[in-house]
Amino acid sequence: MDHRAYRELAAGDAMGDLSRVERLRFRVHALRCKPCAALRRDLDDTTATLSLAPVQRRAPAALWEAILRSIAADRRSAAPPEPGAVTIRGVTRRLGAGTFAVAAIVAVLAVAVVGLGLRTVELSDRLATADANAGALAARIAAQQGAMAVALDPRHATASLDALPPAAGSSATVVYTPGSSAAYLVAQHLPATPADRVYQLWYADGAGVHPLATFTSDGSGVIVVPFGTDLAGKKAAMVTLEPTGGATGAPGPQMLFGPL
Repeated sequence: MDHRAYRELAAGDAMGDLSRVERLRFRVHALRCKPCAALRRDLDDTTATLSLAPVQRRAPAALWEAILRSIAADRRSAAPPEPGAVTIRGVTRRLGAGTFAVAAIVAVLAVAVVGLGLRTVELSDRLATADANAGALAARIAAQQGAMAVALDPRHATASLDALPPAAGSSATVVYTPGSSAAYLVAQHLPATPADRVYQLWYADGAGVHPLATFTSDGSGVIVVPFGTDLAGKKAAMVTLEPTGGATGAPGPQMLFGPL
């Protein structure tokens, strides 16, 4: 057995996920192998640190449902996989009863990242020459994936945006991780973007209002749009309607607004 296999056993031993034979095999090896013994001690330190992580907060049910509906809609609109396409079926190794909850979340996210990543590459490869919107589809999937990852982060924060009269009937939530640029708008039933117009994200702080990305809506389903900036300490977020290309000065008519 090579050292790569023993390193995998070290990780399993730290999480309590080894059979009796595997555990004995690793511990006998670690008695005479200083690098593997050191790795095992480091893993103990890591799991101890993870056990002190903040208690996880569950994302609002409406936010989860909106993200999942958006992913389902994009999958239905994509071309069916070709015969023989590879499918990721899931994790084959059973996690033991001693596995930390945070380790399970990391495993689920890893599977989601691989699965969605492979699907994005597959869609891009198959549609690049036939569909000019392949890049936009890949970007939507990446945004949905990012929003779900933020919603799973125990540090995340959320804020609801109010729909102003031009966007009556729509709703929106901002989900973000303070201290990072991981921040997303999740909007439902935003009216279709008029011709020669775009929606634009903004945030407000003590220095004024600041323009961010532009996007469009077809008037149906859910839209997930990245802010691309750290929203920690910001006072408010809003969506406006602007001419094609977006605004750089004063914002146009407000569609969504809410304090952060």
